[in-house]
Amino acid sequence: SPLTATSAAGIVRAELTIDRPTIATNSSNSSNSDQQGSACPFLASLPSPPLVKVPWHKRFQQLFAPQQFQAAVLAGHSGSMVQVPKQIGFTNFVMPNDPELVREAFAGELSGTTLQSNIESFVNLMGEHSLVLVQEPRHKYLRGLLQPAFSGSAIAGYLPAIQQLVTRHLAEWEAAGPAGVQGYDGLKLLTYEFIISITLGRVYSRQEVLSLSEHYKHWTLGFLAWPW
Repeated sequence: SPLTATSAAGIVRAELTIDRPTIATNSSNSSNSDQQGSACPFLASLPSPPLVKVPWHKRFQQLFAPQQFQAAVLAGHSGSMVQVPKQIGFTNFVMPNDPELVREAFAGELSGTTLQSNIESFVNLMGEHSLVLVQEPRHKYLRGLLQPAFSGSAIAGYLPAIQQLVTRHLAEWEAAGPAGVQGYDGLKLLTYEFIISITLGRVYSRQEVLSLSEHYKHWTLGFLAWPW
């Protein structure tokens, strides 16, 4: 049976949370047989939206050209929503294709306009003082405070700390041996520690870095799953 506006809005609302349920799977739909079913009984009882095949290289539009990405995903579909699969680090999510459904899903989320800075779930992900959300003239003021930290002379001053950090990680990889090195995860951890220790100037123990990195992974999943 077709989705009603209320039940469809329930799925979209689920997508707005960081620890969101997995999208429900219709077991009779063979095209969705590789999707994990939802642990939520309500969502599990709903039919799955049609799955849209998106070329992997176009998923980057989700971040950098969201309007073009939305147009490409919804092209040729007349239903109330579609499902986009998990690809290259991007999570699966649903995209509404009905203005009434969008209004229903975001009911209570907006504070006057449809700007991202007024959508509460997006503010919760980014932080209310994020440069992504702060409006002028405060945005220009905060950007000016940050610029000296990224000047040529400032970056040159970071080199000893950068070399020390990279040397330590390389030594850990060498000690772990070929079977103990996870290249992708190792590079992600190196990048994360670079950000917090070099860019932010914070000093944490190894265990604290690992713990914070896990929290950041969950934040990233919520960010990429946000219905742009």
